[in-house]
Amino acid sequence: MPADRLCRVPDGADPLAVVAMAHPAATAYLALVTFGRVLPGETVLVAGGGGNVGGALIELAAAAGARVFRRPRPLP
Repeated sequence: MPADRLCRVPDGADPLAVVAMAHPAATAYLALVTFGRVLPGETVLVAGGGGNVGGALIELAAAAGARVFRRPRPLP
């Protein structure tokens, strides 16, 4: 693993909890920023925002200043 891809985990943090949070957020960041190159004011559609990656994608897109649309859940 390249050193620039590592991050320090606080003492006492549960490694499994850290991975469960950081991995989906990193995946969303790669899709949105690194590959998608989202800019403020652009529109982002999240078709699967109910999971960990989709939820992180919604939060990151909003923080980037994008308008975020998500597909609503179908009615039962």
